[in-house]
Amino acid sequence: MKAAMKYLLVVLVILGLVGGLAVLSTSCTVQSVNPTITASLINNAIQLTATTPSEGTNYCIDSWGGATELGTSLNNGNYISTAEFTPTNSGTFMVTYRITMFGKDGVVWMGTASTTFTITATSVSIIFHDDAGVEVGRMNFYNAWPTKHTLPSFN
Repeated sequence: MKAAMKYLLVVLVILGLVGGLAVLSTSCTVQSVNPTITASLINNAIQLTATTPSEGTNYCIDSWGGATELGTSLNNGNYISTAEFTPTNSGTFMVTYRITMFGKDGVVWMGTASTTFTITATSVSIIFHDDAGVEVGRMNFYNAWPTKHTLPSFN
């Protein structure tokens, strides 16, 4: 008898949870939103920025597939999320951004955007010349990664 009561109680709890979930799923309206992604090379990493119209939302969940999120902000009615991707080898990479925004009156906005970029290692030579234009030194880099460096002047 006790086993049957426990079984009945478990079934009622599950039905209650499922019923509660069913009420939640039928009381919201899902709309589409279109985030845009821009990418730029900063130092040794690719900085990604996703911009999404905030649609008057109260709460937002976002994620970057393949990149590390750096932070979020609201700016001029847009939800801004920044992330960083640091390649470890040459190749073509795809990063996907997903966002779900929850608004007033049960409205939910969902959107996805992806960007693909190719990182190619290349060989580079830096040649140093004296004031007369004669080569005085050379540095050769093989399979070098694209990166930005600011060097001091040669005063």
